[in-house]
Amino acid sequence: MIKEKILILDVLDCPGMRLEFESFGHVLVDASEFTKNITGAEKWNSFDRSNTLLVFPGNGASILRSYLPGEWLLQWHCVGVGAKRYWRPGEDPHIVVHRIFPERMILGIQDVVILDDVISSGQTCRKLRRVNMPWIPSAKWHAVTWVRQRGGAKLSEFTSLHSALEVGVAGPNHTDGVMASIQSLSTLIRNEKIALSYARRNLSELEGEKFLDVLQRLR
Repeated sequence: MIKEKILILDVLDCPGMRLEFESFGHVLVDASEFTKNITGAEKWNSFDRSNTLLVFPGNGASILRSYLPGEWLLQWHCVGVGAKRYWRPGEDPHIVVHRIFPERMILGIQDVVILDDVISSGQTCRKLRRVNMPWIPSAKWHAVTWVRQRGGAKLSEFTSLHSALEVGVAGPNHTDGVMASIQSLSTLIRNEKIALSYARRNLSELEGEKFLDVLQRLR
């Protein structure tokens, strides 16, 4: 089975750029359309805006947040929180998350909604909930994302999960399967180290060189 390569188009669409990336086997998806899907979701009508907290973990979530209309965000209590993923060769990624409000308990919040650009394994969401749940007692936890992996995002502790797009193929127990490769174009342009790693994992050597050349022209 061919592994999907999903590229989130979250930068200015330059002439011919889509065709170039599609030539490397990518499926390009539009961040603006995903954002409309998220803000238009019926689920928001079930939340009381006075006691719902929107949480944006790490850099990927900050990209999503930049796409959300200002007037829409003003309806909600919003907060960013530190979250980072570290890789060591041959090991699963290590997730570090911070307390949402480091010095106090938060009373009166009924629902916490984590918004992120991509949910693959669900580790960031799960750890964020585990670290902060004792300090936000009685709250229900939810997750919202542009793109979710069918075969990886295990969020059984969450009350709801909404995604604009589901990718990959889930296995028999809905956790194993073929995971798609998902990356935002802005990250590949901004971070040459991530771009190089991405090219090595997802493209042949010749394709990878050409792919990196395209990214270099966009910097």
